[in-house]
Parts: sequence; C-alpha cells; structure tokens
Amino acid sequence: MGNNHKKTDLDHARDELMSHVIRCEVLKARMEDREHWLDETMEYMKDRYPTLNDMQVAQLEMVGRQFIKPVIPHGKGNHAANRPDAVVTTTEGDEVAESDLTHVETTENEVEVELPDEAQDAPDEMDAEPQPA
Repeated sequence: MGNNHKKTDLDHARDELMSHVIRCEVLKARMEDREHWLDETMEYMKDRYPTLNDMQVAQLEMVGRQFIKPVIPHGKGNHAANRPDAVVTTTEGDEVAESDLTHVETTENEVEVELPDEAQDAPDEMDAEPQPA
C-alpha cells in the first residue's frame, strides 16, 4: 500500500523543523530559549525553502511553536489527566482556572465564558467599598 501523496516543500520543511527540534534537544531547554531558538531557526528555514510563501512560513512557524510548547508536556508519564490546569483571563481581567469554566463560546472577535453560579455570585474585590482603617 503506497502513499500517493507527493510531499510539498511545506511538508519537507515541517519534517526538517521537527527533526531539528528533536536532534537539538530543544524540548529540554527553558521556554524562552526554545522561543529564541525557533525564531533563529525560522530565519534559516525561510532561506532554505525560498519557495514557501508568507502563509506557508506562518503555518510552519505555528506548527513549530505548538511543538515546542505543547498543551501536554512531552515525555513519559505526561498525559491529559496530570497536566497543570490552565488559567484563563477574562475580559474583566480576572484569572479563572480552566476547570472552573462551564461554557466557552466564540464569536467573530470575542470569546464568551460562563462561570459556575457560585463564581458569578462572588463579590468582586475591585467593586468592594474601602474599609476604614
């Protein structure tokens, strides 16, 4: 059973980028070093694959960023059940644990989030009256 898909330059660039990430042990580095490495490597990839258009370069970079900063960390023993809980910042600037969200709805430019009833009823520290000293 052969693969009839002819690899494009984007396919080759993606495979090469992933190979570089693994071979250079980028995932063992601190996040800021990973991002710096990817920025420099993307410049190299643009030169190496001049046939890629701006959209394809952006797609390649997005794949690279997702790979170096996965939702579930790479490595044995890491899985969805033991990943750290993500924190979401609301439009009001409040930080809410992802596990506390009950509903997320996206519109064209906004994301609407529903919190459990007890979180909505909690007093907002910013709205509280200052207490005399």
